[in-house]
Amino acid sequence: MKSSNDSWTQCSGGLSGLVELLEQKRQGRITRRRIVSIAGLVLLAGYFLAPGGFTTAQASQPVTCHDVHQHAEDFIAGNLDASLKERIKAHLDHCPGCVRYIDQARAKAEIVNIKSAASIASL
Repeated sequence: MKSSNDSWTQCSGGLSGLVELLEQKRQGRITRRRIVSIAGLVLLAGYFLAPGGFTTAQASQPVTCHDVHQHAEDFIAGNLDASLKERIKAHLDHCPGCVRYIDQARAKAEIVNIKSAASIASL
């Protein structure tokens, strides 16, 4: 009687070859996923670390009338960043309606400042 170790030999190809091939393909997929993930992280980090971050993409967007109305007080007070201030100025160059709106807002601000100064002086 032969021992079990003497009679058994690993077959070439067949199921063991298939298992090995599938494992290699699985490892390849894992490696590709890691590479894609790392590349995505590098691109994302570069976007956040780039000068201006998100504002770089917004700087090229034109300002709408709604934006001008929304930021009118800060524009008049000089409290806007340079990019938005320049985009609002560019909008005002071609929008007479917004020019009127800004002029009216300036006039209201001046009246409020005059009334505030008068009430402080009366104290």
